[in-house]
Order: sequence, then structure tokens, then C-alpha cells
Amino acid sequence: MWCRQKDLAEIELTLVYFDILSTRETLISERFTCDALQAHFEHHCARFLQWSRMQAAHRKRRDEFLAGLEFPYRHCAAVNGSWPRQFIRALPRGARY
Repeated sequence: MWCRQKDLAEIELTLVYFDILSTRETLISERFTCDALQAHFEHHCARFLQWSRMQAAHRKRRDEFLAGLEFPYRHCAAVNGSWPRQFIRALPRGARY
């Protein structure tokens, strides 16, 4: 972290809120030790890592489920090889009122 690179025991951080309508700034400052910032950073990295693993598992389950689905009109292709062309041509006619 930057405060460790600069060999600082603590650092003051300031969050600036800018209101675009009034063009006013609101400043919120707080002093932190480098150890406290490091612990805060590691805590949030661990939470993000846990969330990203859950998201990856969810995507994997979703993709496996979707891969197992069959196209609903697959049986039509066996009867008539030109069905996709006919289906696509019929779409604009079916969309008219």
C-alpha cells in the first residue's frame, strides 16, 4: 500500500462528494492507520473473491443447463429440411396486425 511505501504510520483520507446542481463539494475526512487500511483492504478482497467464485459457479450451472435444452422445433427439421427458411419468411407476416 502507498502508506507503507512512504513509511507512514497513518494517513488521512478525504472523500469528496460533488453536487453538480449546486456545484458544491462536501468533504469527509478520516484518519486511518496503515494496519487498519490493510485489514480493510484484505477483508473486502476476500469478500469479492467469495462473490466472484459464487458467480462463476452460477454461470457454470446455468451454461450446463442451457446446453441440455433442445431447440423446440427440432422435430420440424426432420420432416422438412427447409423449415428454417419458411419459418423466417413467415415471421414478418405473423407480426403484422
